[in-house]
Amino acid sequence: MPVVDAVLIEASFPDELQEVASVSHHLTPAALRRELKKLRHHAADILAVHIKPAYRSTVVQQLKDLKIPKLQIMEPGKDYEW
Repeated sequence: MPVVDAVLIEASFPDELQEVASVSHHLTPAALRRELKKLRHHAADILAVHIKPAYRSTVVQQLKDLKIPKLQIMEPGKDYEW
């Protein structure tokens, strides 16, 4: 079985905009949680990406409130290595 070191998953809109997220085929933090439940590689780092700038502070707080182990928010300009 292949090894997955990291999962990059987007969370574009806050939970309050679930309808907008659905229509535009994006995720909210709550939807991200549902998708991660499908993941079998629990040792992988999880990085949230593609957060819409207008909603960044709200989405980041909602992601932190999920208390998902190994979940990080990707930072623009930061280098990541695995």
